[in-house]
Amino acid sequence: MRLAGSVALITGASRGIGAAIATRFAREGAHVALCARKAAPLEELAGTIRASGGEVSCAAFDVGDHARLQRFVEEVGSAHGRSRNSWQLGNKSGH
Repeated sequence: MRLAGSVALITGASRGIGAAIATRFAREGAHVALCARKAAPLEELAGTIRASGGEVSCAAFDVGDHARLQRFVEEVGSAHGRSRNSWQLGNKSGH
């Protein structure tokens, strides 16, 4: 697993390319931190990743809310002993 020990933050993760990126990163061993505006599809994807043995954190919010995005980064980073400089980032959203 090439990404074992990594934490990947993926925006726009609830469907399409964002969901594909999240699934692939999780398959490669990363803990995936997912965010998107719609909670239901995000939770469905998180459940699918967990069912296949992946590790996932998720939160539903608009990444245009920069304060909320910052809190999410800090929460996930703190839980995994990461600073903002040690992230794998994937931005699928339009921001």
